[in-house]
Amino acid sequence: MRRILIFSVVLAAVGFGCLLIGERGARSLERLMLDRVGNGLAAIGIDWAELHADGLRLDLRGHAPDIYAHDLALETARATAPYAKVIDHSTATLAPPIRRDPLRIELLRDSDGLTLTGRFAGEAMRGRLIASLTAASPGLAIHDLTGVNAERPGSGWGPELDIAVAAAVMVPNAYVTVEPGAVRVEGLARGASQRQEIGDTLMALVGETVRLTLELHEPLRVVTPFVFSVNKEVSGAFRLELCSSRDSEEEAEIEALLNRFQVAGPARRCPAALGGPGTGWAAAAEAGLNALARLPAGRFRLEYRTAQLTGSGPTGAQDLEPALAALASALPPGYGLIGALPDANAAMAAAVPAPQRHWITIGRLQEGVVLAGTVSGEAAARMLEAYAAARFGGNAVHAMLSAGSGGAPPGWNVAAMVALDAVAGLIHGEAEVTPGRIGIRGLAATPAQAARLHRLLEGEAPEGYAVTSELSIDLPAQVAEVPLGIRRCATLLGQMVKDDPITFAPGSAVLEGRSNRVLDRLATLLRRCESGSIEIGGHTDSQGSDSLNLRLSTARAEAVLDGLLERGVPLARMSARGYGDAMPVAENSTEAGRALNRRIEFVAIE
Repeated sequence: MRRILIFSVVLAAVGFGCLLIGERGARSLERLMLDRVGNGLAAIGIDWAELHADGLRLDLRGHAPDIYAHDLALETARATAPYAKVIDHSTATLAPPIRRDPLRIELLRDSDGLTLTGRFAGEAMRGRLIASLTAASPGLAIHDLTGVNAERPGSGWGPELDIAVAAAVMVPNAYVTVEPGAVRVEGLARGASQRQEIGDTLMALVGETVRLTLELHEPLRVVTPFVFSVNKEVSGAFRLELCSSRDSEEEAEIEALLNRFQVAGPARRCPAALGGPGTGWAAAAEAGLNALARLPAGRFRLEYRTAQLTGSGPTGAQDLEPALAALASALPPGYGLIGALPDANAAMAAAVPAPQRHWITIGRLQEGVVLAGTVSGEAAARMLEAYAAARFGGNAVHAMLSAGSGGAPPGWNVAAMVALDAVAGLIHGEAEVTPGRIGIRGLAATPAQAARLHRLLEGEAPEGYAVTSELSIDLPAQVAEVPLGIRRCATLLGQMVKDDPITFAPGSAVLEGRSNRVLDRLATLLRRCESGSIEIGGHTDSQGSDSLNLRLSTARAEAVLDGLLERGVPLARMSARGYGDAMPVAENSTEAGRALNRRIEFVAIE
């Protein structure tokens, strides 16, 4: 019995010793595990994690600043303590959802094809637009520079893309912007009939949910000589030979006149142009057609302010005389007539006004100035050309002057030079000088400039010369000085860098020298922005690691911000942010796509 008791005591002592040894070993193992994991987290800069060990169980607690830091801490704990069971009790701040820009698509149609920019709500929307454009205009070169991360349009979204397709196909040099509920179309049109056709086609697609803004313009050219010529055949049919009008309203007026007399001719019969007489052109054309209708056959030709009526075929003096007399009395003031009258009708011939022997038009175009008309002689023509060369530069003057008969009217040369001075103040337009009259019409930059030009003519015109002016204002130039809403500002900034990209040295945030030009333009525009700020976003392609791309894109955005600050743009209007390769606008599998993804964007922050 005593032996059994001694054995039990010894066994208990051994067990207690083993327990102490096991507990100390477990604590040593826990300390070793905590040290290893803690050192690993510290090495990568994680100081928010709290570690608790219970044997081979390791609890991770704390709050991570983002999900990436959370995942990194968890993986580090598992890697440095592979024998432990890591239990994650930590939390993390979720990243805010990706901000999507409003849906906006821009289409630019020019000689190079069609360029698409902006952002769609998804690939299906982008694919539908490109497929519709291809079907409507086979062979059209389409350059797609769009992204697909815009907000989805609301329930009212419908015919916007159909309107954009029709406008891009029908309108020469079109610029179309599409937003939910609104489409704006700018471009050129070849006269009132084409504008009407385009407008009718687009309005038929609008429906009740879309607001359509249509701005179509017609580029004018200088025509010399300015002619209206119609031939009447023996069959009685009228045929148009040549025709010009001074503007779209006059073109419509003459078009109605040609239809009334059933004059045959091309579809675009009387295009608007510069170079015509200041007043009475349509009235003179109507007088000529009425006179020509009296003849069995003949021709009426109106060249600037000189009308000529001739007979042909069975037409005799008995037909021509009354037609000439009627034409002479119907011509507007300042228009002269040349006609073949028999000598016996000298009295009637004396009643016919003499044709205008001296006239000048001065057309102001973007590429220079055009002089056309009849002057007193070669010396007068050279003098006028020399004065124009001094005013505009020799290479900008295109002279088509001819010498007339007789001496110049009083004050003629002074009137011509005053008209040249006035035309120099126009964006485009023309001046007309005839004996006793100086007229000017065209586009001025501001209301003050228009008033100044009129005062110049009145103050400098020679005695006996009346002055008329028909000046309109360059509203786009005025609008260019108006403060911009922040969203419109961001759109224009984006258009600038699309047309003239900001470039950097390869793999760095150092701006290349050619970027100075676009930074100057961006700074000028940014000074007009108000009611918010602009985020300068840097983006890269997918080459390189995520962290490297994020750092590079951030550095480039900040380099652009610094460049704009140097140009006087207030810091309060700007911020910079890098997105790395997270927001591509093209596939990264091709060099062309990667080049599009390496970009600077501007986003409005309301």
